[in-house]
Amino acid sequence: MGLPSGFLKLGKISRLFDVTAMRNTGPIAHGRRSGGGRRFRMGRIFFVCALGLTAAACSLSPSDGPTSPEITFSAGKEGEADFELIRIDGAVAEVTKRHHQTRFVKNIGGNRRPGPPRLGVGDVIRVTIWEALDAGLFSSAESRNAKIEDVMIDRQGAVFLPYAGRVKIAGKTVEEARRLVQAKLEQETLRPQVEIRMVEDQSYRVAVTGTVDKPGLYPLKTTLGTAKLVEVITAAGGSKVPAHRTDVIVVRKKKKARINLDYLYKNPASDIYIWPRDKVILEDVPKVYSILGAVNKSGQYEFTKSDFRLIDALSFAGGLSDQRANKTGVFLFRFEDIGIVNRMRAARNEPPLQRRDAKTVYQLNLQEAQAFFFAQQFQMLDGDVVFVTNAPIHEWNKILNTLAKTAFVARTGIVLVP
Repeated sequence: MGLPSGFLKLGKISRLFDVTAMRNTGPIAHGRRSGGGRRFRMGRIFFVCALGLTAAACSLSPSDGPTSPEITFSAGKEGEADFELIRIDGAVAEVTKRHHQTRFVKNIGGNRRPGPPRLGVGDVIRVTIWEALDAGLFSSAESRNAKIEDVMIDRQGAVFLPYAGRVKIAGKTVEEARRLVQAKLEQETLRPQVEIRMVEDQSYRVAVTGTVDKPGLYPLKTTLGTAKLVEVITAAGGSKVPAHRTDVIVVRKKKKARINLDYLYKNPASDIYIWPRDKVILEDVPKVYSILGAVNKSGQYEFTKSDFRLIDALSFAGGLSDQRANKTGVFLFRFEDIGIVNRMRAARNEPPLQRRDAKTVYQLNLQEAQAFFFAQQFQMLDGDVVFVTNAPIHEWNKILNTLAKTAFVARTGIVLVP
């Protein structure tokens, strides 16, 4: 910080001491030179020392960080400290909001219902065959039907059935397999009727793992071959950690999508259909932010809900300090997504930035009543840093306090130890 203009007046006071010394060159002054003159010169030396220390008061006085003018002045400057300064309003709060639902559903390929279940290698079926003849191939004295239990589809995707031979049914629906087997038997017996039921479904399962109570493989509904994401998580016992700090990852072939569990519960549109062989992974991902400067309780805090807002961050810190805070200087530091920054620059008719990410500082002016609504809208992200600058009067008080201590040292030679 440079020397305030008020300190220049001290130079004029110093020159007044020089003028006073010149006026004391008469006979009376010469008569005092052995005593009072020496004390006077020593006073001037101490004053000059005090003036020099005061000139450094701005840099030597304790500070929580940059002042509001220093931040706004540095914005857009070339060099390592180059950053974007954006004032928070309703439009900015909307542009910076992360729309988890749209991105999650889009990343997984949309919320499409999978097709009907298809038989696969390792599946176990039960086949029941009815005949129209009393003395048919599968008839007995008790009934005209026969049940063939626990028939497993082999590695070639086929099963062996009496009088039908090897029938390749892997990749077919249960109904398609039933018709194929029945067509084979019609060549051997009169009007056979065939029923196929799934006993053990190896292919229509989903793997659930991570911070769940009961990780494992879970079957989808064999009738429709579908299940929703929340149903699958519930079947696995749910998350071991609070929902707001749990991320759900769905892996489908080469696609991967992530969503917060608390957000998923509150937004049914994100409850997608799970497909066979999907992987559902639950992760414990605590999100934190830091708040510094002129607040009542600075420190690092954890998010308490998935949709954490700036007003929540200020509230957890006990609000702004009445004695210190500059209400116009609430700043949020973030490495922002370059696409979001360029959208806001386009709204201001500014050219887009070409780098991958942008150091961004958002400013909130709490002296305006609307700012409290903006703070309720502005979404916090993991790793954000909130800094509240000191009010100018507080900075001046620190400088004047330093000046007073310096003057006391110059006059008495006693050093004050805090």
